[in-house]
Amino acid sequence: MLKTSNVEKRPTALQIKAITEIWGKLGENSASTLSGFSMWPFIKPGSRLVVEHNLNKIRLGEIVVFHHQDRLIAHRVVKRIKKTPLFSLYLTKGDFNKQFDQLVLSKENILGKVEKIITPVFTINCNCLFWRSLNFFMAIYSYSKAVYLTKEKPPIIKQHNNNTPVKRDKETPNADTAKTKIRNIKT
Repeated sequence: MLKTSNVEKRPTALQIKAITEIWGKLGENSASTLSGFSMWPFIKPGSRLVVEHNLNKIRLGEIVVFHHQDRLIAHRVVKRIKKTPLFSLYLTKGDFNKQFDQLVLSKENILGKVEKIITPVFTINCNCLFWRSLNFFMAIYSYSKAVYLTKEKPPIIKQHNNNTPVKRDKETPNADTAKTKIRNIKT
């Protein structure tokens, strides 16, 4: 967040676009300070994130940065949905959030992935084997928590033609609901 006097203001869409263009010109890495609790307790507010912009491969459990509604968001990839061998879609979720993010992202929508988390006490290198393994299990836990504890169904992906994020379809009933309706009609 940008601070002007004692009032905090969110950056505008134009400022976000300028920031992302500068990030791209800087090369492979950039740093940003996190605000918000969506990734708590893994990442606490005030932590600095070093973001790698070279997206060769996005793994399950990695924390990615993307732009949505005039905000930069850092959330964990909890599921990869393959459409073709050359194209993948990613489902993301904040560790502290109960539900999946409302968008399913393609690689073109992702600005970078978190390489390091710098706190006042220690630095986490997310690329080492220990943290990659922990991130993988955090993704499985986070996905399971959203699906089983809140009874939220994974998104249904709709075909799209441009590089914009795909909105989830929450309105499609699951098979159990459809069977119940059919039974109620017959009796």
